[in-house]
Amino acid sequence: MQSFEYIPLSSWLGNADTLYLDARVLWLQGDGLGSGLILMWLAIEQLIKTVVFQDRIQNRELKAKDAEAVFAEFDSWGKKINHSFASNLNALYTHHSDLFSEDEKKVLQNVYEHFEARYVDNKSRGIEIKALNVLDEIYFRLRDLISEDLPMSHIDMIDVHRKSEMYRLSDYTRFAFTDNPHFHARAHYRT
Repeated sequence: MQSFEYIPLSSWLGNADTLYLDARVLWLQGDGLGSGLILMWLAIEQLIKTVVFQDRIQNRELKAKDAEAVFAEFDSWGKKINHSFASNLNALYTHHSDLFSEDEKKVLQNVYEHFEARYVDNKSRGIEIKALNVLDEIYFRLRDLISEDLPMSHIDMIDVHRKSEMYRLSDYTRFAFTDNPHFHARAHYRT
């Protein structure tokens, strides 16, 4: 990948990590589960699109020759996928078929339904507390597909810092790995 190709992907990975952290804080604090589920879907969707666009670049489908044209082409690709659960999974499965089990797809579908219900729709929805573990596993499985060409992002830095005695982590960043057995930096940043 050329540098101008991965600049937007790096930005999206950082944005996905921030949304994921915010979602976990809201979930674990217990006072924002609905908002946390909306942010969790946005984080997973952002990560799916990052993986899909990375794959398209590696398959030489990107025709752009500069950063501005890359953003325009990504915008076009993103609008074709939109926010739809089915569209995102279909785009991901183009290169990564059967990435999720049927149970994981049900959890993702449930999170997507919460995202869709971000405006009042008078339907009752619920989600099991143990679903957070499934979502954590899905999120980090997707992160593991991200190329090492993309620079270190927020979660990579948290993992490196939590293993170092030189850094003191804030309570906010501790929510990233508290009760999260799936938390880890991408392989090339693990110490």
